[in-house]
Amino acid sequence: MAGALLYDEAIHTQLILLLGHAWRRADGLRQHELIRRRLTDDLGVDPGAGLRGAHLALLGDGERRWPRASP
Repeated sequence: MAGALLYDEAIHTQLILLLGHAWRRADGLRQHELIRRRLTDDLGVDPGAGLRGAHLALLGDGERRWPRASP
């Protein structure tokens, strides 16, 4: 689904958070890097607050508090 919506930050943020919740941090970090590069290379913009927050959550320690995924 996220692949079909290449620049939709909300979809990618949700995917990254879900990967983190599933303890698949490496996959979440790869997904963040893909969307970050796509946004900067293709559109010349930096990731928004949601993507930055999801990235920081993945980088946190084992005691991290995950943001809730919005519906």
